[in-house]
Amino acid sequence: VTGRLATENAARSPKRTSATASALLIGVALVGFITVFAASAKESVSAEVARGFKGNFAVQASGGSFGPPSPFPGRIADEVNEVPGVASAVGLGFARAQFTFPDGSEGGQFLSAIDPSRLERVLEPRMVEGLITDLTDTGIVVDIGEAEDHDLAIGDRITVLFSGGETRDLVIQAISDDENLLGYYTVTRATFTEASPQPGDFMVFGATDPGADLDEVLARVDEVIEEVPTLEVVDRDGFVGSLADQITQFVTIIYVLLALSVIIALIGIGNTLSLSIHERTRELGLLRAVGMNRRQLRASIRWEAVLISVLGTVVGLALSLVLSRSLIQALNSSGLTTFVVPVGSLVVITVLAALLGVLASVRPSRRASRLAILDAIAKG
Repeated sequence: VTGRLATENAARSPKRTSATASALLIGVALVGFITVFAASAKESVSAEVARGFKGNFAVQASGGSFGPPSPFPGRIADEVNEVPGVASAVGLGFARAQFTFPDGSEGGQFLSAIDPSRLERVLEPRMVEGLITDLTDTGIVVDIGEAEDHDLAIGDRITVLFSGGETRDLVIQAISDDENLLGYYTVTRATFTEASPQPGDFMVFGATDPGADLDEVLARVDEVIEEVPTLEVVDRDGFVGSLADQITQFVTIIYVLLALSVIIALIGIGNTLSLSIHERTRELGLLRAVGMNRRQLRASIRWEAVLISVLGTVVGLALSLVLSRSLIQALNSSGLTTFVVPVGSLVVITVLAALLGVLASVRPSRRASRLAILDAIAKG
């Protein structure tokens, strides 16, 4: 009976109920969107690593700061290559550069640097035309997106202005389709070192010899990199985990920001219920007069708050699935290839919304249950 009364009260003023639920709808939609996007991003990262990373360890900057990590000396990759048990280690450089295209247009973009001779046993970038091993010191590899935007083809020349001010005319020798691994433009480490004022790597990927003990190799690599205190060596699982941790940290910050919108929405639900109780004072008094006790009245108010909360939550989650699915499809070319629906997390969000709805109803329900029966009827 209390649940049916709550349902009828919520349906009595559909505009008010919808307006009250809409604030929570927006907050939950954003929370659900971030949750689905984060789960999809983590799964996509794991899939991309499994596809393109053939090695079994990586040297990276420790910690989980956002943005590009600080570069470290390129000799680290050379020293790691000399470690017993390491089959191959390749460093990846990273810098900003200015490009002038054959049609005269210009643009700034990020430039990566690799050593093609060491790449084969460690990384397997996805290529559209040519091979990554075709790259020489006079050439450059261009991502397919950049090639289409600037109408570039193999054999075309690009003028690259490096951060140190040196200019190089480089020939397009291959076209890649692996923005996550190679970035937009890629040159050899030799070219990068000669033209950049402070060349360095931001990551070293490595593979061990067949039969080598991974833990022993990682211990030796750790000794090599101990001179740079910001570096750490991790195995394949640790590398994937560190990428997932960065996504988790970013999502946590977003959650904290969105929590305020959810709290405001719940305050709105409480205010709406309070206004509703004020308008229905006589009705509540009559319900008490015909036998509804205080506990049942409080339960009815709580159920009404839960209905409004769940309404906004369910519609918000449905909207979040549509938005996240659209964004994942739009970013498919950037490596977000997997769409994941974290059912467990979405169920938790729904349950929390219902519980918070109960919390929002505490004050209005207590106020309603304390109304004096005869005074409430007389106020009608």
